[in-house]
Amino acid sequence: MTGYMLMFVLLCWGLWPIMDKKFLTGINPWWGIFWAELCGLLFLPLLYWIAKKYGGDVEGVPATLGWGFLSRLLDLMGLMFFYILLSKNPAGWTIITVSMYPLVTLFFGILFFGETLNGRVLMGSACVLSGLMLLMRR
Repeated sequence: MTGYMLMFVLLCWGLWPIMDKKFLTGINPWWGIFWAELCGLLFLPLLYWIAKKYGGDVEGVPATLGWGFLSRLLDLMGLMFFYILLSKNPAGWTIITVSMYPLVTLFFGILFFGETLNGRVLMGSACVLSGLMLLMRR
């Protein structure tokens, strides 16, 4: 089951920048983010149904909602600038360049949660960074 979910995630995340690039053809990136977020609101009933079906009874407002708000705000700001980059550059180059975010996440995992790095993670990070640097060359 995990393998299928992983393949589905890779398929979705592999296609979304291409769909965004098609969406941004002929539209200003700032208006693009507005329309994309508006479209996202249409999925709220579906998300509610899925949460109710698989998450059980509707829960009250979580105590950590402030973190959720900050997470969404950072996601929105990143998406705004991603749209600008995507509108001015090839989709492949843009997504490869911004794919360095897991390395940034490693740093913040250490900072916020005290996570530790082992040799395998450091070696993998170095390989990812080296590969991204090679792919980013124009």
